[in-house]
Order: sequence, then structure tokens, then C-alpha cells
Amino acid sequence: MKTSRQAETEIGTTPTHPVRYILYIAAKNDEGVPTGESIHFLVDALALPRVGDRLHFAAGRTPLYLTVREIDHWFFTDDDGSDPCELAVHADPDADEAQLLAVRKLLNREERQRWIAQFSMLSYLD
Repeated sequence: MKTSRQAETEIGTTPTHPVRYILYIAAKNDEGVPTGESIHFLVDALALPRVGDRLHFAAGRTPLYLTVREIDHWFFTDDDGSDPCELAVHADPDADEAQLLAVRKLLNREERQRWIAQFSMLSYLD
């Protein structure tokens, strides 16, 4: 997995907002049970969300409504050769059928790239 600093270098940008984190969204089946798959992308934001916060991505016919489940703060030594720290936000889609389907559609790389491209504060991560 790439760190946010590696992604910055690859896409040639620097953060335009004070907080940069990787957002992980769990995919779930029609019954709301996690499938073990997830999508992730880089977010430039004004603030780090908290557990329980709602994230709303208004993207035309594919809006996404999420609830933050967990925040991870990772710290690394210089020996790791990576960023000194990383922020990871884990979120779940709303339990309605349209939201569960929207996340499953975004498991497709090309679909996810198109969706992310609609937002100036989001960046694709491989």
C-alpha cells in the first residue's frame, strides 16, 4: 500500500487542505454483511473526521453516504523508509440497498477512478 507522501509524489500534488488521510470504505452484501473487500482513496480535508461522523459525497447519480467507524494513527520509525505517520479513516456505507450497491460498483478500478475524478479533494490510490 502506498503512503500519502508516496501518492503525493506520484500525482505531483501537495496537500491544499490541512489534513490528508486515506479513506477505507468496507463493501457489504445486500444483507449488510461485510464481504471482506474495500475501496480506498486519498482525501484532502479541512479536518479529520471523528468516529460516528457522517461523510457525504454528492456525486450526481452516485452519491455516497458513510459513517466513520474507526480512525487509525500509524507511526513509523526512520528504518521503515516511509512517512513518519499515516492517518486512516474507516467508514461504512449506509445500510440501504442503493448505498451498498454504489460501494460494490466502486470496487471496479475504472469506475472508482471516474467517480474520484469528480472531486478536487480526492486522489486515486492503487
